[in-house]
Amino acid sequence: MDPSGAGSAERWPSATEATSETEKTDPLSLVHPRSANVSVLSSGQGLEITEITCGTLHFRFSGEDRHQPFASFSLRVDGSFVTLSVPRVLGTEYLREALSDALPEGYLVLAHPSDDALIVTIARASEVEPTLHLFCTSYDTTMRARKVGPNRLLLKGVARGRGDIALRINEREFRVRPARGETPMALSIRLRDLLKATHITLLSVPSTTDGDVVLTVLPRR
Repeated sequence: MDPSGAGSAERWPSATEATSETEKTDPLSLVHPRSANVSVLSSGQGLEITEITCGTLHFRFSGEDRHQPFASFSLRVDGSFVTLSVPRVLGTEYLREALSDALPEGYLVLAHPSDDALIVTIARASEVEPTLHLFCTSYDTTMRARKVGPNRLLLKGVARGRGDIALRINEREFRVRPARGETPMALSIRLRDLLKATHITLLSVPSTTDGDVVLTVLPRR
């Protein structure tokens, strides 16, 4: 699939297929230079955990065993062991907070939530740089860009193709012109490629072809 070919007649992959494709073709795009060595030792029924790359995990509550009120898992973080059991009903945001509280001193969670999943990078806090400050403006009348966190950007709508997206990270500015009919995911992939020399960009996977995408921008060393 060519992500930039917004007008292609090819079938858009499901969220699972899109995630798998990213893992196969571009695993290093999600590697944070200060990530810990993390291994999944076990996960209980009803919770799916995928190791995307070094230090980065994908959590998703599955539809199996909905009668089980808790989901449990165990991780090895460098030389330490972390075991958690979380109420499924409280969702991925609670899971993120519980994981952050359970980590050994000196580690933190860089989180990237989406509608029904959570991507986290477990990093060594002593080696993490200050959070980036991101600003964005869309001059395209039908694709909107909105800052939703200090280093997080939301893309929404299909582009008309008559205006730039201006992105500023700290004091550096980037510009990209969406093509007519380009979706948030296609443009997000182009932005990730534009930034890859100096930044790591995590992308949420939309459930529809033209669904909203959240970009989380992290610094490289």
